[in-house]
Amino acid sequence: MGERNLRDKNPKGAVASFSEAIARNPNSARAYSGRGLAKLRLKEFENAVADFSRSLEIRPGNVDSLVWRANAHRRLGNLKEAVGDCSEALRIDPKSFHALSCRGIARGEMGQFSEAMKDHQQAADLGPNEAVVYGSRGDTYLAGNDLPHAIQDYSKAIDLDPAIAEFYRSRGRAKGISGQYKDALADFSKALELDPTDANAHNGRGAIRMLTGDQLDLALDDFNKAIELDPRDPKYLLNRATYLSMMNRPDEAFRDVTRALTLLPPNSPDEAGAYATRGGILSQKGDQKGSFADCTKAIELDPTYEVGHLNRSNACLQLSDWDGAIRDATKAIELNPRIPMPYVNRALAYEKKGESAQAIRDYEQALKVAPIKWSSADSVRQSLSELRKKK
Repeated sequence: MGERNLRDKNPKGAVASFSEAIARNPNSARAYSGRGLAKLRLKEFENAVADFSRSLEIRPGNVDSLVWRANAHRRLGNLKEAVGDCSEALRIDPKSFHALSCRGIARGEMGQFSEAMKDHQQAADLGPNEAVVYGSRGDTYLAGNDLPHAIQDYSKAIDLDPAIAEFYRSRGRAKGISGQYKDALADFSKALELDPTDANAHNGRGAIRMLTGDQLDLALDDFNKAIELDPRDPKYLLNRATYLSMMNRPDEAFRDVTRALTLLPPNSPDEAGAYATRGGILSQKGDQKGSFADCTKAIELDPTYEVGHLNRSNACLQLSDWDGAIRDATKAIELNPRIPMPYVNRALAYEKKGESAQAIRDYEQALKVAPIKWSSADSVRQSLSELRKKK
């Protein structure tokens, strides 16, 4: 019954079935392993590790349990443990392309891209027609920001197995980052056609809709659904907070981002984004000093996160610190020249300093990189027209 629930994408039912099996036979390695897999799919990673560990105590050396436990460790950020489990699995079965693919992803997340690619290539040699091999290598390319190769591998995985939602969702993410918004939206929608319970795909589609301004009202529906499906994932709360802030609902946005901060694990890579988001919301609420402090915290945590610099430039504008606004907007542009708002902020600061030529150039560039349905386009055109008349 537990296996059937897993096949039917009912992990909660699988947990209940396997728990009943464990109650009948506390020494069933298969039941612990099955329940661990169900908990892995429910993102209960610590409980999954415990179940896989118990299964391995009863039946040492099971390759599947080792690889699944490695995946759970990886999701917890325990990358050395993940690599260790995969290496043990490969000692037992050197031809396990699943273990090689998992180890490759973990090594990529550790920044060991050369070693990761060796694992992925060996996996591809062993399983040249296995979709998971290319999906896993795509994950490593994505982690290394090699978007063309990531998209190529996800497309190969889809060709080999077009029924797996995860491959479309991952390709949608890579295409969204590379600015292929229409294709990204199509991929996220296809992922949801295949698996309507994919919270990550709802979140990704909502993010694209929010970024492009296309079907903006439906973005909130996607974020709400993602949170309904997985209320403890802080990324979904952060994206909804950003949307609510855009819709001038800062009090609701502040509640979401503050809750997200309580859910983030220590040293989470998403912590910088949370502080940057809250900094932007505090500016909207009129607390410019609080905004400046939160954005500074974000920049300290991750100096390469452009939103921290962008939102601090907003605070600087409100505090009449024109040079500070120019400095932070310039840094945001260096980090990501494809988003329009840093150019707008820098243009506003240049205007205040009486440097019209620089302001005009920045307004023009903002319009050039902006999405088609950018909500600020009309106001930027108006500012640009007025500046040109003054010249």
